[in-house]
Amino acid sequence: MKAFKCAVIGNGDVFGYAIESNQRVTDLKIAIKKYMGFKCDLHEFTLFLAQSSDGNWLKATDPDVPMLKAGKIPRRIKQLMTQDNKMEEGALLSTFNLPEGKLNVGDIHMLVAGAHRVKILCAIVGIDDIVPMKIDERDCVVHLKQAIMKCMEFRFHWSELKLYVAKVNGAYWLRSDNPGVAKLKAGMISSEIKRMMTDVAEMKGEYELSEFHFTDDDEGPSGRQIHVIVDLPAHAKAYYARNARNARYART
Repeated sequence: MKAFKCAVIGNGDVFGYAIESNQRVTDLKIAIKKYMGFKCDLHEFTLFLAQSSDGNWLKATDPDVPMLKAGKIPRRIKQLMTQDNKMEEGALLSTFNLPEGKLNVGDIHMLVAGAHRVKILCAIVGIDDIVPMKIDERDCVVHLKQAIMKCMEFRFHWSELKLYVAKVNGAYWLRSDNPGVAKLKAGMISSEIKRMMTDVAEMKGEYELSEFHFTDDDEGPSGRQIHVIVDLPAHAKAYYARNARNARYART
């Protein structure tokens, strides 16, 4: 029998639970969903061991724990939410180093994390609007590409998209009033934008979106911040650039 305490990100609830060791993570998620009254599907929340690399469990007295109630994930807790600590659905609970028997009252052994959505503003070559994408930051770049494809109804494979982190000199987010953005919407890539579209800045498919530290920022005196430059394959780029020019001429 495995016995442990869980902390729920989003409402800050801390609760104890016990389950047979021969059960799987999927069974535990079903039990937690029922216990907490979650309305979401199983795949929409994730379980992480709340154990640091030195083997210590997260403490209920940790000053970061109350912040979970507001849905915030402090840096130290985010460091626990790694691929190594992720509890994959098919895994047996006996394979995890969870306590058996009497618990240490002050320990938290598991984090229950729902989808943590971020808004990523994308500038797409040849598209006149800045496109906002709301997506779970724990998804990978592949999922963002697929979401863009679905949103824009592009008629080519998502793997043909190239995404770049839109940072000026690798430090500051590109702003929507930058002259290069207007050219980008018209299907042209200015020299400044081109300097951002490097191999280093390219977002590789397997990377988790949280690794890019996207931040929400309201519109200010220098326009909205843009997080991602989306480059299209050559055959599509020509098509959308032509449409952008035609639309521009029609407005004049």
